[in-house]
Amino acid sequence: MAVTYRGSKTAAIATAITELIQSMGDGIPTIDSFEYTNAGTAHTATIMRPVGSTVTTASSLSGESTLTLNKTDAMKTTGGADEVLAASDYLVWVSETGKHFFDTVSSVSGSVVTLSNALTADVDLGATVWCLGEIARPTHTIITLPASVTTRIVGPIKAGYGSQTGVSSSRTGVGDVLLLSINNITAAGTMRYLAGSWSASDNVNV
Repeated sequence: MAVTYRGSKTAAIATAITELIQSMGDGIPTIDSFEYTNAGTAHTATIMRPVGSTVTTASSLSGESTLTLNKTDAMKTTGGADEVLAASDYLVWVSETGKHFFDTVSSVSGSVVTLSNALTADVDLGATVWCLGEIARPTHTIITLPASVTTRIVGPIKAGYGSQTGVSSSRTGVGDVLLLSINNITAAGTMRYLAGSWSASDNVNV
């Protein structure tokens, strides 16, 4: 089991505090624990799971803001049907150096997805792109972090999801990513640490 550890991190008020657990072979990315100190406002942590994946069919250069995808309907609805990417959906992709990046969708035209921000690294043809959907999606885990205290969240919280209330599709999480996003509104908070790992287990959180 490989392990990752991230130290203290904060951001300006209303700028989300984010951490990405990238893919690692056939492992299932897992958040084992994290600790967060709030100021005077409760914040919301969302742990986002992919609901589909695809690959790029053309390369993109740093400074450009588009990805050309093999499928723009690579996501699954809660009922299991194909779903087309839309504005504000989250994507994670692998750059040519192997580093993982994420952003939201601005618009979709045919096979071309325009991102909300310009790429900061080249992306090769055939790069994996994970589709996480919108932040309020029922397959994500949402945690309220109370105001004016330090809260420690203990997992494991894994990629992948099983059939559950309102979700008839499922995903193993093998080879996936996890994205933690804390909304950080009104009064800036601080993520004290995040500990994660990659597991070969085929069990998933629901």
